[in-house]
Amino acid sequence: MAAPTKIDLQYTREDNQPIGFVLNDADGAAVNITTGFAFTMTVNTSDDADAGGTELFQLAGSIVSGPLGQFKFTPTSVNTDLDADVYFYDVQQDTPTRRTIAKGQFEILPQVTLT
Repeated sequence: MAAPTKIDLQYTREDNQPIGFVLNDADGAAVNITTGFAFTMTVNTSDDADAGGTELFQLAGSIVSGPLGQFKFTPTSVNTDLDADVYFYDVQQDTPTRRTIAKGQFEILPQVTLT
């Protein structure tokens, strides 16, 4: 089994735009995720849940294009109302098998515009 893809994300505090992913097979071709697939994204203060840290939020993925392997997570502005800092995330494929497919830093950048 392949190691999770490392992707570092930057997100501005209180933004709520979708974060998109594509599931590919070992040859780089898109996996058809039309039926039987579910995905979860978790953001934590630690990159090792066993060593402690606090889960900040968890999101269920939604399919954008099943035949093209595209799915997304859409945090709310409440989810991303965090102090500007570096946190950690992972994306897990929950079904048909459970495996971590992506992980990395989830950096929250400060806002310039006050809301």
